[in-house]
Amino acid sequence: MTAGMPGATNLFRRLQRFAPTPGRNPREDRLTEALAATFEGAPSVAAYLATAWFGLSPEGDLTVTTQRWVRATERLDLELVFGPVGRPECRIWLEAKVEATPARDQARRYLNALNELAGERRLAWLLPIDVEVKGGSPPEVAERTWQDLALTMREWLRTLDADQRGSYSAHLVEQFIDHLEEEKLAVTMPLDSSDVAAIDTYDLAVRRVGEILRLTASRIHARRPKEHEGRPASPPAPLGFFEHVAKSASWPMTVYYEWRGSHDGLRHDPVGSYAVGAGLTWPAAEAPREAEHTEWFDRRFEEGFERGASRHGFVYLSRYRSLEELVGLPDLAAQANNLADWALETWELLDGDPLG
Repeated sequence: MTAGMPGATNLFRRLQRFAPTPGRNPREDRLTEALAATFEGAPSVAAYLATAWFGLSPEGDLTVTTQRWVRATERLDLELVFGPVGRPECRIWLEAKVEATPARDQARRYLNALNELAGERRLAWLLPIDVEVKGGSPPEVAERTWQDLALTMREWLRTLDADQRGSYSAHLVEQFIDHLEEEKLAVTMPLDSSDVAAIDTYDLAVRRVGEILRLTASRIHARRPKEHEGRPASPPAPLGFFEHVAKSASWPMTVYYEWRGSHDGLRHDPVGSYAVGAGLTWPAAEAPREAEHTEWFDRRFEEGFERGASRHGFVYLSRYRSLEELVGLPDLAAQANNLADWALETWELLDGDPLG
C-alpha cells in the first residue's frame, strides 16, 4: 500500500502553515498536519487503524487530505481515502480536538455531508481522554481518543519484523507517538525508574512551588490588592489558580488584571507544561478585535504578550513565565521576588498604555 502522491504536501510546509501568529493557537491544526504526514509516510498504519477501529480492510492506495471543506463555511480536520479518489474503497473522516469543545451538532453536519459520498464511509472524533461531546455523539459517530490512536500505532509497530522496524515508516510512527506523549495526549510506555523517582519527589516539588506562589502573592498584594481568586475549571491541581488584582482606573470594569497558574495551552506554542501567566482578561463578548487596534496589539506582542481564548468564554492577553526560568536563583524568596517583579512589571506596561 502506498500513499497517494499527486498534490502531496511536504512535511515542513504542512507544519509551517500553522506557525505561531498573534491571536492564534495553532496546536490543534499542527497536530492534525503531523498526523496527516505520518499517515502519508506510513500508509500501512492508516490501513491498520481502519481495520482496528472500523472493521474495514482497505487495500488500495491512500490519499490524505486535511482541512477538507464539508460546507461553504466549515472544514473537516482529516480525511483518509483508500483506493481511487473518485470511486474509493472506503473513506474515513476524523475530526480532531485538543482544547476546543466537541459538539453533537458539528458531528451531525459532518455525518450528513459524509453520507452523500460514495463508498464505505466512517466518521470519528479524535479527542483527549475524559473530554465529553456536548450533547453526545450520534450513534454512527465513533468517539476515539489520542490515547487510542497512540496505542493502535504501538500495536501496529509490534506486528513488524526486525527489518521492518528499521524502516522510515516505523521510525516516523514512533516519532509521532513520542510527540503525543510530549503533548500529554497519550501514554504508551511502561512505568520506569525515572517515573518512580518523580513520584517520590512530587509532593516536595508541589510544596516548594506552593510556597513560591504564596510569597509571590504577598509581594504582589503589597502593591496591588487582591480583588478575586479562584481555581480553574480543569487541572492542574493542586497548583492551578487564578487571581484578579487592582487595575488602573483607565480600564473599564469588564477588564481584569489577572495572574494564574495552569497548563500552557493558551500560549501560541504550548509544550504542555505548567506556567504562570500575567496580564489582562476579558469576557469573550467584551474582548477587543485585533484588526481594530492593530498598533496597540503590536506594541503588546513586542513586549512578550500573547493573546489566547479559552473554551470557558474568556480572552487573555498575557505574558508567561515557566518554572524552569526560576531555577538557579538562590532560594525560595529570590524565586518569588523574581516572579512577583515580573508580574508587577506586566501590569505597569498595561497601566502605561491603556487601550483607547
